Amino acid sequence: MKVWRWVHSINVDAQLLGIQTFVPRFKSRGGRAHVVNTASMAGLLPIPHIGSYVSSKFASVGLTMVLRAELAGTGIGVSLLCPGSVATRITLSAAEQEAKKFDTEMNPHAAANDAMLSHGADPDKVGEQVVEAIQDRDFLIFTHREWAPAVASMQQEILAALEGFDGRHGPDAAAQAPAGDLAR
Repeated sequence: MKVWRWVHSINVDAQLLGIQTFVPRFKSRGGRAHVVNTASMAGLLPIPHIGSYVSSKFASVGLTMVLRAELAGTGIGVSLLCPGSVATRITLSAAEQEAKKFDTEMNPHAAANDAMLSHGADPDKVGEQVVEAIQDRDFLIFTHREWAPAVASMQQEILAALEGFDGRHGPDAAAQAPAGDLAR
């Protein structure tokens, strides 16, 4: 549980603190401003062996989607970066810090994941892509279209479950409220 909380404090709590710190300042200053949160493709898809990371990135996606809805019409833009593999040492660095902080063995999957990431996108080019998204006021920022089939499969599974449901509970009026806000 300690590792779970630690990962969530980094990947979710830190974003919330950033939002609480800067959004009020953006509002009082007026004019255009922009918030960019970094999640991951792991925030959209279940990836085995890294449950605390995946759940924290799902939380980041949800937090950022809500922020976008709440800031609509304020002049404050919101973007969500969901990178695939980026050539950084993030996995190995995080695993080293985790092992040191909690006096445990390093995650055995970290080295393999780090090797895979070393062939990922150039971090500088990802940064350029984020700047372009801010300028264009784009919400979603992806680094690799190869994830599209997995995302589509997940969406299809959700839609199939909804469409196949027998409706035994009657209509849900609450479902009407947020639907329009998400389809912009």
